[in-house]
Amino acid sequence: MTTATRYTKTAIALHWLAALLIFATFPLGVYMHELTLSPFKLKLVSYHKWIGVTIFLLTVARLAWRATHTPPPLPEANTAGGRRVCGPAPGGGTPHLSATRAG
Repeated sequence: MTTATRYTKTAIALHWLAALLIFATFPLGVYMHELTLSPFKLKLVSYHKWIGVTIFLLTVARLAWRATHTPPPLPEANTAGGRRVCGPAPGGGTPHLSATRAG
């Protein structure tokens, strides 16, 4: 594992691309939920599913990146409480994201 003082451009790009897709697909899902069955709705459902598959693949890429890179240390200015909040979530946030599904 490598030690770095900040996240790599790859990690930043994967993070923001996944975030952008999540923020784009959520309103799409809410919008299409209210539509009656039509070819337009089916096209939106298809887009929504493929965006979800892309988010999943980005999540896998982020996990692979994380397995081979040590994240940078937290800034010294963080308090002990801030370090606990910023630390890893039980099980990690990315696996939680990959375990969610629409009902």
